[in-house]
Amino acid sequence: VLELLNASTYTWKPVNYAKVSQSNDNLDITVETDNPDKIYNRAYLQTQLNFTQNQPLVLLLDYAAETFEGNATFAIEIRNIESDRILWSDILEKGFGEVISKKFLLPTNVSDMPVEFRFYVVTENIGIHTLVLDRVALFSNIHIDIDPNLNL
Repeated sequence: VLELLNASTYTWKPVNYAKVSQSNDNLDITVETDNPDKIYNRAYLQTQLNFTQNQPLVLLLDYAAETFEGNATFAIEIRNIESDRILWSDILEKGFGEVISKKFLLPTNVSDMPVEFRFYVVTENIGIHTLVLDRVALFSNIHIDIDPNLNL
């Protein structure tokens, strides 16, 4: 298990209007903007993944995404640091302050390379938005029984 919110090991950094507050068990990304343009606000983390290639890799997220004013799109992205190529991305649904737990089965090409994790709060107008992450964890070498009711 690789826990990416461990503040003693990992430091998340802000871009654009994002403000990042980090503790050992959560990451708070707040965006307050008066800019009417489309802005890709984000928090990012660069790290080296050392999982066995061609093994299933599961990303677990517990988060709350909320907009207090305006509109925003919340998303996650994983990029290859060397090529800046997007390896995987997905939209995060708004929970209106409620914690949402999601499981994502990642492609095998993410397992053994330097990557950058990005959590986006994309704004297109004036607004106030927060994305609070309570868990960001990667699991490998696990047995996966596909449950038809499981939302991956």
